[in-house]
Amino acid sequence: CELGYTPMMNCNVFNRSKKFRGELTTCQEDRPVFAQFAAHSATDLLQSVDLMTSEVEVDAIDLNLGCPQHIAKRGLYGSFLQDDWPRIYTMVRTVAENRRLPICVKIRVFGGDDDKTVAYAKMIQ
Repeated sequence: CELGYTPMMNCNVFNRSKKFRGELTTCQEDRPVFAQFAAHSATDLLQSVDLMTSEVEVDAIDLNLGCPQHIAKRGLYGSFLQDDWPRIYTMVRTVAENRRLPICVKIRVFGGDDDKTVAYAKMIQ
């Protein structure tokens, strides 16, 4: 494959459950592979990155800020963080500045507001 992603993993569950983490495997043919996380705190995200990289070889981290599902609303992650720019900035910067893996972010556009969407993307980069 050209690029593989893990399923989206909730950082809270990932950090608490060794059983859940044990279900993840990759092989050389999967590479490059991105670990995709849903998070609402920089501390939880960084802990997930550390646990992931100690158990499975991945090439990058993907923070999913695009998930519109009801469960994301209940857990306060995905697209439901879209208006909390300081929190998002902190999560991305914490991983980018403290770990060697690249981090990318999946976002949703702000419907009908291209300028706000561009400003949002620039804030994240």
